[in-house]
Amino acid sequence: MDKINHIFLGFHPYKLASFHSPVKQVNSGDGHYAILLREGLRFVYIYFYHFKVINFTFNYSKINNFAAEQAQGQLLLFLNNDVSVISPGWLEQMAMHSLRPDVGAVGAKLYYPDDTLQHGGVVLRIGGIAGHSHKFTSRDEVGSFARMKIVHDVTAVTAACLMTRRDVFFAARGFDEQFTLAYNDVDLCLEIRKLGYRIVWTPFAELYHYESKTRGYEEESQEKIARFNSERRKWLAKWVDTYPSDPLYNRNLTHILEDYSIDPGKKGASLAKVISEEPSQA
Repeated sequence: MDKINHIFLGFHPYKLASFHSPVKQVNSGDGHYAILLREGLRFVYIYFYHFKVINFTFNYSKINNFAAEQAQGQLLLFLNNDVSVISPGWLEQMAMHSLRPDVGAVGAKLYYPDDTLQHGGVVLRIGGIAGHSHKFTSRDEVGSFARMKIVHDVTAVTAACLMTRRDVFFAARGFDEQFTLAYNDVDLCLEIRKLGYRIVWTPFAELYHYESKTRGYEEESQEKIARFNSERRKWLAKWVDTYPSDPLYNRNLTHILEDYSIDPGKKGASLAKVISEEPSQA
């Protein structure tokens, strides 16, 4: 439970006295984790007084959908157990945008432990399906047109730290359970966009993300490669006609790197290359 407990040290109980958190860690590589049910966490400094252990075969989408059904309140926060808080007001920063009627989901600024950027919002079709804006840049980097320092719209955000309103989540039908591990957060954001909502990323909610720490990095086994390619094909079959490119990303920029650099080829050359290398959807 130590991996989970430290997450809550960043909460402010005087502002979040009714905060309720189903912790969505199940069979994640090092034992059974707890999902807190309705009788669980009431005040953020009362840890895990009542919890129920649920033994799922790992399906990220299914686990999160189950947790959302148990949760109470207007806002849902999807938060990995491999994160730790940096900015003390991070949750309020996410909530203020989540409560805006035009916003459907909010993502945070996530760093690797070495203070390089892990998540600055998701850009579609970088490297195939999606990449992370300004990945691996330094913590102090302002980014293209200062976008790493300002709240702005993005097409999607990672579910490692994602907040949405309960009504929006269920209107979007939750996470698509055919995406057991990959692309489920991107898919959810696109479903939310389909409803007419904006997806917002804020640099004022900062956390460290020890990516894949609790599941372990994907080994290049044939089974795991096949699963990844299967989910990739499913995403392409569902979204490629609607999103041949990212509507919030300039086609003159690279679709190979994640640094917003200029595409050295002709307009859309790197995007065309990425598309040409897509696996068959058959």
